[in-house]
Amino acid sequence: LSRLKRLFGHEVGEQPRLYSKGHATLKLPNKKEADISYLVYTTVHGDEFLIKLKDPAQLPTLDELAMAPEALQAIQRALHQPSGVVLVTGTARSGMTTTLYTFLQAMNASHRHILSIESPVECHLDGVFQGQIAQHPTAAYAQFMNYARAQRPDILLIDALSEPDMAKQVISLASGMLVLSSLIEVDTASAVIKLECL
Repeated sequence: LSRLKRLFGHEVGEQPRLYSKGHATLKLPNKKEADISYLVYTTVHGDEFLIKLKDPAQLPTLDELAMAPEALQAIQRALHQPSGVVLVTGTARSGMTTTLYTFLQAMNASHRHILSIESPVECHLDGVFQGQIAQHPTAAYAQFMNYARAQRPDILLIDALSEPDMAKQVISLASGMLVLSSLIEVDTASAVIKLECL
């Protein structure tokens, strides 16, 4: 655990926090790099680590997402819009982040300004300006969204909608840019109801 803490930039003897999360890049012996996102949670029995490994080269393409042809065409049309919201819904650990990264990868081009707000960054994407929020997420998301409003990117990724204020800001931002995000819900109909409640 001490080696993991040092790898993630934590002092071994530092005062324990309830939790911390972040992103690191691990260089492998074969000269490849793996992206690591982590969560350290302090329990009465010591620190618990949750570690996710992602290889950007292993991200699926749009065609590999196993969507019905009509759904794939609808997504491709939505991803070519200059503004609006594309919302990915699903249960926890259902692949929403991977799907969002696949969308970004499909839209990534040198002439497009792409910005992300993530907590934490799970996979480094070339050509995407990825912002990472590690602490005080609610306040930090608001700050990053104000930054995005000033920067006016072509595409903005917000990894998850969880607060009513975030949903309102996303709708406001979507009038001038394409916003991608996710919402934890079992199906699309439930997501619409949840958005109305937010």
